[in-house]
Amino acid sequence: MANPAIQFHEVLQDAFGLLEWLPEADGKIHRFHVHGDKPGPLNGWYILRVDRTASGCFGSWKVGGSWHSSPVDPQEAELLGEVGADE
Repeated sequence: MANPAIQFHEVLQDAFGLLEWLPEADGKIHRFHVHGDKPGPLNGWYILRVDRTASGCFGSWKVGGSWHSSPVDPQEAELLGEVGADE
């Protein structure tokens, strides 16, 4: 099974360029420097949560864009509930 933090890191790099750290999956907002911005500001932000289903969002306060993972559809939620009950 793929590591959600590594997958999220790849998505962040697609949006912001090379990042030399892995995101923390603690459900809290984290700020980071965006490549190309002046040294110092932490305009990038992300939140990553890994429960039964990993979810995350990120954006830049400088440019105002954001992204979030898609919500789970009802059929997927039911399947995840069955898988979680087996654990």
